[in-house]
Order: sequence, then C-alpha cells, then structure tokens
Amino acid sequence: TAFGLVLLAAPSIGRAGRPSFARALATAATSRSPSPSPPHRYYILRHGETDANASGRIQGSSDASRLTERGRAQAAEVAAAAFSGVVGGAVGTVFSAAYVSPLTRARETLSVVRELAGPGVLPPAERVLTDLREIDFYGWEGRDKADLMAEFPDSYRAWKVGDSRNVVVEGRLPVVEVWERAASVWEVVRADAAAAAARTSASASTSAENHPRAVDGSPGADGDGGGEGTPPPPPDTTPSTLLVCHGTLGQALLCAAFGRDETHFRLYEFPNCGLAEIVWHGDEKLARSWRWHHPTPSELSSM
Repeated sequence: TAFGLVLLAAPSIGRAGRPSFARALATAATSRSPSPSPPHRYYILRHGETDANASGRIQGSSDASRLTERGRAQAAEVAAAAFSGVVGGAVGTVFSAAYVSPLTRARETLSVVRELAGPGVLPPAERVLTDLREIDFYGWEGRDKADLMAEFPDSYRAWKVGDSRNVVVEGRLPVVEVWERAASVWEVVRADAAAAAARTSASASTSAENHPRAVDGSPGADGDGGGEGTPPPPPDTTPSTLLVCHGTLGQALLCAAFGRDETHFRLYEFPNCGLAEIVWHGDEKLARSWRWHHPTPSELSSM
C-alpha cells in the first residue's frame, strides 16, 4: 500500500444479478449536468511508511503493520505542509469532517497529523469507516513480494503493471472489488456532506431571520466604524472533508470520483503520505477537478 469529463468505456464486469461498476459509472457520466450547487473539497491522505512497506511484504487489509520512524516523520511533514490552517497555504481550510480507515497504520498517521495540525483545523473527532480499509488481498497478506512473484508470476506481474482484471487471488479479483468499495465510500461520505450542508443552510436562515443585516449608513454597516488598515483575508469556508486511508483504496477513490474504472489502476499512485484534493459540487454525479497537495503540489485540473 498523512478532491466536461470523459469516461473511458470498459467491458461489463459485474457479478451476475447486479449491474456492473463500469455500467454504473457510464450512467453517472451521461446523466451529469451543470449545477449551481456549491463545491465541497475532499482530501485523500495515504498513511506513512510501515514496517511492511520497508521490508517488502504485502499488507492488504491485514492490521499487523505499524508506522516506521520514517513513516511518522512523513506524517509530521504533511501535517506541517498542509494542515497548519494558514490561509493560502497548501490547504488553508478548516475540515468539517474526517474519516479514517480502521487499520492501525492509517489511525497512527491521523494521530500524528492531529497533534501537529493548526488549532481548530480538524474536527474534534473522526469517524472510523470500515470500507476505507486497504484492498483485501486474502492469502497474499503478510507474504513477501518475492515469494509471491515466484509462486504466482502471472497474477503478481499483473498487480505490478496495473493489469487490474488479471490480478487473481484465490479466485477473486481484488482490484475490481476495491473499486466497487470505493463507490460505496463515496455514497456514505457524500450523503453525510449533503446532510451537513442542509443543517448549515437551515442554521444560516434562522440566524438571518433573528439578526437582520444593518442597512447602508446605519451602525454596523461598515464593520467596526472606520478602523485603519486592510482587513486580513477571510478564511476559506468551502466545506472540506478529510479521508485517511491507503494507497490502492486511495487510487480507487480518486478514480471513482471521476468515473474512471479499475482499468486506471496505477495511473494515479499515492506515495506514503501523499495528499490529493478533489473538488466536487454538491448534487453532481462526478467531481469536477483535482490536484496533488503533497509531496509535490500541482494545479487543479480535470482528469
């Protein structure tokens, strides 16, 4: 393993009796229409280096590995670079929600980030979401990569080169499965975001009714009544959500947000403590843009 798009067509791979993930993505892409809904930012953070990463063992969704000293340093680095809360910085936002994988390596990473983040940048508590765990690798978990290459050369080679539909472990298709799970994660997280936005809107309406704005020329209409100097820029109030998870699941989340199926595996790999931002407007089926924040920042663009 501290957010005008085109869908590439793919063969149907769904299980019997249920629509395929590729077909569901195609439906989402064709049904998308421009919307005036406000944006929401989602930040995906992969955990820091673990002892399994360092020794060449497959982790999957097992929970035996722990952060190395280097992994903790990586988490501290991303915290300083992206979670300081400084307006105009790498992130410069306050997070309204945070989710984390149940696996220890992700929770350790979030703990380090929380310790070093700016005051009030992260919410007081995070939600542990089971579906944010890493790819399920079944009998491969805990095994040395060199041994897997010798024992299962075709499947392991497919894993390394991104041939997602030929990664077969005990008769299962782990990469296909994790892409399907990513779609489920977005359903939960975006539903929570929509509910929070509705509560905020209702609260704002109530506040406006109880505290009407002053009219021009009346006391309070010009702020503090003539203080000198230029006021500081307002904080970024765009709702933002943090998801702390894993490398393969992070790729699946990023791709699924733009309607990209598992054939895009390994095109957008997360390094340890890689941080990506996705900009997604409330009721639109697909996200509009994304960028890397760490370790190498990039500009917002479509996928």
